[in-house]
Amino acid sequence: MNTLEKTCLLVMLLVMSVPFTVYSEQEGQSRHNLQFVESEKVLHKNNYYHFDKPGFVAEIYFKHPRSFNLGPASGIYRAISTKSSLPMEKRDDIARRIYSGDIGSFRNEPNGVTVFTLYGYKEDLKETAEALIKCLDDMAYAELEKWKKKLDDGRVEKAELQEKISNADKEKEDLAGKIDELKKTVRYHSIEDAQKSIQEFNRVLQLVEIEIVGIGAKLDMIKQEQEKVKTRETEAAKEASNLLFQMRMSQEIELAGALARKGAAESALKKASNFADFSERTQKLTELLKELHEKLPFVERSIANHEEILRNPQEDIRPVELADNKVIIHRYSAE
Repeated sequence: MNTLEKTCLLVMLLVMSVPFTVYSEQEGQSRHNLQFVESEKVLHKNNYYHFDKPGFVAEIYFKHPRSFNLGPASGIYRAISTKSSLPMEKRDDIARRIYSGDIGSFRNEPNGVTVFTLYGYKEDLKETAEALIKCLDDMAYAELEKWKKKLDDGRVEKAELQEKISNADKEKEDLAGKIDELKKTVRYHSIEDAQKSIQEFNRVLQLVEIEIVGIGAKLDMIKQEQEKVKTRETEAAKEASNLLFQMRMSQEIELAGALARKGAAESALKKASNFADFSERTQKLTELLKELHEKLPFVERSIANHEEILRNPQEDIRPVELADNKVIIHRYSAE
C-alpha cells in the first residue's frame, strides 16, 4: 500500500470514528447527566395497570425510535445480571423484573420519539433508570466494536488480497520473461512436450554415464599395461608401448566425446526441466489470480456494507440519546 492509499485510509478511519467518540471517551461510565423531573400529574389505573398499590412511573424519552427486548433471553437481562456495577441485591431485583417482563413498556409518539415507561417506586426509579440507560449504552458500544472489528478485518483482508495479487502478477510476469528466453533455444509448445524430453534426456544420461564408467575401466587397464612395459627395453616392448599409447588415445577421445554428450544432455535436461517448472508455476499462478480476483469484490462489498452500517447506525449500535436528558416521574394511583 503506497503513502497516498495509507493517508486515505487513515482519513476514512478518522471520519468513521467521529460519530462514536463519545463511547471511547467515556467507556465504562455513564455519559448522561440525567435530570429527574417530578410531574404533578397523577396517573391512574386506566393509564397503567402493573401495580396493585400506589407507586410511581418514570417516562424515559428516547430521541430516536428504540426498543429492547425483555425476558430471560434478552441482551439487557444478561448485561444487568453479569456486568452491572449495582449492588447485588439491587441488580438481582432489576434482573428479576426484566426476566418477568413487568419492569416497563414502550410506546411510540407521533413525533418519532420512543417512550419507555418504567414501573416502580420513587426511591428505586432513578437508580433503575440510570442502570437501564447505562446498560443500553454498554450494549450498543459492544455491538459497535464488533462492527468496527468486522470493518477493520475486512480492510486487512482486502489489503492482503491486493498484496497477493500484486506479488502473483509480478511473479507471473517474471516467469513469462524466463519462458520467452528459454524459447529462444528450445521448441516446446506445452508442459507435456517438456516432460517427454525430460524422460528422454534422463535415459540418455544413464546410458552415457554407463559408457563413461566402461571407458574409465579400459583406460585403467591400459595405464597398468603401460607401466609394465616401461621396464622392458626389447623391440617387442617398444611395439607394445606404441600400441598401448594408440589404444589410450582412442579411449581418451571416446571419453571426451561421452563427457561432451553428458554435458549437452544435462544442459538440455535443465532447460526442459525449467520450461516445465516455469510453465507449471505459471498455471498455478493463473488459477490463484483467478481465485483472488473473484474473492476481492466480495470483500469490497462487505467493507462497503460495514461502512454503511457505521455511517447510518441502527439503534442497537448507536449511543442512547434522550430528549433533554430528562426522565419524567409521575405518581401512579390504582384508584
